[in-house]
Amino acid sequence: MNQRNSKLRQLATLNANALTSGMPHSRATGWQSFSAMWGWRTIIARTLHLLVAAVLAAVSPATGQRTSRSILLRAYLRPTVRLSENSVAVKFRLASGTCQDISVPFDISWNLDRFAQQIQLIASFENSGSALTDEQGHTIESSAIEARIADSIWKAFPGSRPHVSSAGILLSTINISEFGRQGHQHTKLHFRLCADQAVLFDGEYRGRVALQTIIR
Repeated sequence: MNQRNSKLRQLATLNANALTSGMPHSRATGWQSFSAMWGWRTIIARTLHLLVAAVLAAVSPATGQRTSRSILLRAYLRPTVRLSENSVAVKFRLASGTCQDISVPFDISWNLDRFAQQIQLIASFENSGSALTDEQGHTIESSAIEARIADSIWKAFPGSRPHVSSAGILLSTINISEFGRQGHQHTKLHFRLCADQAVLFDGEYRGRVALQTIIR
């Protein structure tokens, strides 16, 4: 009976060695291999755990920020008014006792904020004392010239004044409450010059009218 138990213990020992080391003829070598393999697995597992923890630590604040905070962006549109021309050339060919009326196509568009109430269109000559000139050097003051936009009333440009080189007239006022904060108008500018309004020499007179807008 004792001999049989001894054989069974030997067989169990051999099977255990085979399971742990895969080398049944060397118990010490099998244990060392098992220990080494288990140690490497432990190191790899710990390394992976540290890498996962580092990734989570790096991602979590950003994810938390995106979910817990929101950024409000508000676009502010700067009020703008665009003219088809910032200045227009005018040319009159006059003879004694005659008047001439010329027309120039003109476009104005705007995109305004809620604070704007109206747009004013101003026309002026650079030099009121010599608004128009001919080839011989003859000049005509701005006060001899009238202007209007579309079918509005005629308005005469102011004459020359001391210490003031240019002066303009209010051609048009666009009320935002009537035309909206975004709009466009296609119209015409009219200019008129009569020979009896000033001492003129017959001929062709040229000049340039500057245009500008004021947002109020």
